[in-house]
Parts: sequence; C-alpha cells; structure tokens
Amino acid sequence: MAFRIDINIRIILFFVLMLFQLNGIALKGEMRKGPYLIYPNSSTKMTVLWQLRNEAECKIDWGRDVSYSEGSANTKELFSGENGHIHKYTISELVPNQKYYFRVKENETYHSGTFMSGDGVGDDTTRILVYGDTRTLLTNHNIIAKSITNFLEENPKWETMLLHCGDWNSDDEETTWDKEHFNPNYIFIKKLLSKIPIMGTRGNHEYDATQFNKYYRYPYVEQGRSYYSFDYGYAHVSVVDQYTDYSVGSPQYNWLKNDVQSSTKRWKILLFHEPAYSDLGKRPNNENAQKYLQPFCEQYGIKLVFAGHNHFYAHCVVNGVNHFTFGGGGSELHPVSGTGEGLKKSISTYNYGRILLTKDKFRVIAVDANGNILDNIGVTGSLSGNEEYIIPKIEIYPNPSSDILYYNLPISISNHSITIFDNMGRVIVKTPNVNQTYGNIDVSQIASGNYIIEIDSKTNKFTQSISIIR
Repeated sequence: MAFRIDINIRIILFFVLMLFQLNGIALKGEMRKGPYLIYPNSSTKMTVLWQLRNEAECKIDWGRDVSYSEGSANTKELFSGENGHIHKYTISELVPNQKYYFRVKENETYHSGTFMSGDGVGDDTTRILVYGDTRTLLTNHNIIAKSITNFLEENPKWETMLLHCGDWNSDDEETTWDKEHFNPNYIFIKKLLSKIPIMGTRGNHEYDATQFNKYYRYPYVEQGRSYYSFDYGYAHVSVVDQYTDYSVGSPQYNWLKNDVQSSTKRWKILLFHEPAYSDLGKRPNNENAQKYLQPFCEQYGIKLVFAGHNHFYAHCVVNGVNHFTFGGGGSELHPVSGTGEGLKKSISTYNYGRILLTKDKFRVIAVDANGNILDNIGVTGSLSGNEEYIIPKIEIYPNPSSDILYYNLPISISNHSITIFDNMGRVIVKTPNVNQTYGNIDVSQIASGNYIIEIDSKTNKFTQSISIIR
C-alpha cells in the first residue's frame, strides 16, 4: 500500500514538472543578467536593463527611498528567442542630484539597485570613474568591484558613471557574457552593475561586438558599429570604435570631427581600447591611434584620452595630450618597462581611476585595489591650451565636517604623522606613525572653527585648510 502511494506521488510530481515546462515557468528565479544601468544622456533619466531566461512580464518600481513609491511600470521583453528576453526601461522625470532606489519584479522575486540622478555639476565638480580589461579572471575583477563599491558607499557623490576601456569578457560569445561580466556568483561585480551606469567602448576581445551591442545598447551612430558620444557635467565623451575604420575621411572620422566641433562642453574626452601612447612593457603603441587620433586631439584641444588593452596603469603626455591607460580591471597583469614616448608613470597593478572636472581644471587619480593612490595628475589652464601642472592636494572630505574627516593622499608615503593645528599654531590632534594613504580622523571633540591639517613624512609634507562646524 505504501509503495503504491509513493508511485502515485511521483507520477503527480512528474506531471506538475511537465506543466511548469510547458508553460515556460522556471522553478527558480528567471533572472539571467542584471539588472544593470546605462546613462541615457539626461540628468532626469536612467535606463535599467535585465535579461530573463524565459518570456515573462515584469514590473519595475522606483523612488527616493525603499518604499519605491514615486513610480512603477510594467515591462515586456524587447525580443524573444533562446537568447532574447531582454527588458529595457528608461525611468524619467527624475529630480537631479538625488539618490534613487529601484527594484525589478519577475514572478515573485525582486532584484534591487540604486543610482544617482544628476547633471554632474551639482557642486561645480564633475566626477567620473574609469577602468578596463575586466575579462577572464573574475576573482580579480570582483576585488576591484568591491573596492569601487566600498568607495561609492563612503563617497556617494561619486555614484555617477563608470567608463569602461574595453575587453569586458574573454570573447563575445553568449555563454561568456553569462559566466563573466554578468556572473551572479561574483557579488561585488553584480552590485556594481546595479549601482552605477557603465558607459564603455569595444575592445579586441569583443570581436564583432554582436553580443556587446545587444547588451549595452548605447546610442550608436551606425548599426552594427560601436561608436557614439554623450555629455555629462563638464565633459563630452566621444567613444571611438577602433575596429571600424577611423582614418581621415572615413564615416567614423567625419562623425567624430562634427561631434567634437559641435560640443560646447569644457572638456572633450576620447575613450577607446588600444592606446596611442603607453608603457611599452607588453605591446607597441597603436599606430593608427597615433596617426589619426593624436593629431585630431591636438587640433581640437582634447586633453584627456582613456584607453586599456595593456593590463596596468600608465600616464603619458604627448604635445599636451594626456593619455591614460587603465587596463588593470581584473585580467592577468602585464609587465611595465618604464619606457614609452611621453611616459610619466607606469605601475603593474590592478587599478581604477577617478576623474574630477571643473570649469578650469581636471584631476585624474589612479587607485589600486586597496584604495591606495598610485598617481594624482592635476592640470589647469585656459581654453587656448596653455596648461600648468598643479601640485596635488590632500583629498579631505567632508569639509566642513562635524565628526569624522576622511582623507586620501596624492602619493603613497609610509610612516607619516597627521596633525591638526589651530590658527595660533597649537597642536589640537596628532597621530604619529600612520602607514596608509587613506583613512579617517575623529574630530568630534574639536570646537567649531578653521584649522590646518598637516600630513608629514621624511620626504613629503602636505597641508590643507579645514573647517569644523557644530
């Protein structure tokens, strides 16, 4: 009797499973990729994308707190098929410079994220992050993603956008996008994708970019190609597709010329994969980039160029054009030689960059996986192109402060002291023998007023004014 009941239960379970399959219903969550973000070139909008394993309607909710009460919408897939089921929704009518929370509901499962709306000049400073070559070694990419997400949580003004210098995955196969860039098992990569829009370029490992263009639906100028541009704050970013002809007179070159000439933004930035100038420890410089893009930059006053391809950090200056290599996003590191035209610095370590732009100056800070500052480049000057390199300052925030001051040093120095003086030169706080380039200082017991913070080692001394407000 018990045996017959067991058989009947198994038969019932079999038909239940068949019913689920026939109706295209997954027993587990249907989310395959995402949710992830793309900046739609507007301070009042944000685009959210995700991919399901099966056809299903979804719902997206959003708001400025976790009640998600400011808006909602039902979504349908853009197209069907085995590797379809992609949903895309652009949230609109956002209030600039605000943190928003969103959640996507599929079946009875929620997938959440956050983003900052804004025009990038809320406090007269544009902040952008940059990294590249995140392919293949996901553990390393996950470490960099953790470093970035931790920094964003401590510094919410930086939750703006992340430039990607190319080579997102080992190749452009559908399964590779599943197991690398969108692998849900690497929690900090997944968190990063749902926290900040990534605006990137095509690398050589994207091959013909079929899947790249499918998942990252940027406003491409030409179908099947991967060049486009966007504005953010004081920046106009032109993304060059190096695997489509960009020689003088080509459609892409003509577009680039018109794109840059028509922009009124203070800082024009080029983003592409293979650098024109970099450290020569692994590969030669890209000759086409030198031949076509370097003269273009000189002619149109472009001072900032970001690339990857070489798996390290490097900074070169050629005829006033700053070429940065941020290729340390996770893939195997390449050696540096310390040689290369215009080379100022190169370091073989995992890294990402922080870009700050104002009306009259820029600063690019290279950071390693532990948050240590590798390089800090600041330039100020007129639109005529006459620049002056400025001495890096300590990064102190928030300033004014009432309880905790956070600091980042412009270069790595060991065994330094941190001292806060009042206006009479009296020592208020002193911390000796500090061995890290970032940290925090408790100022909760200091009275309101203006002070000087000094960070001193045997070889470097940095000072900056600070304010304490009660």
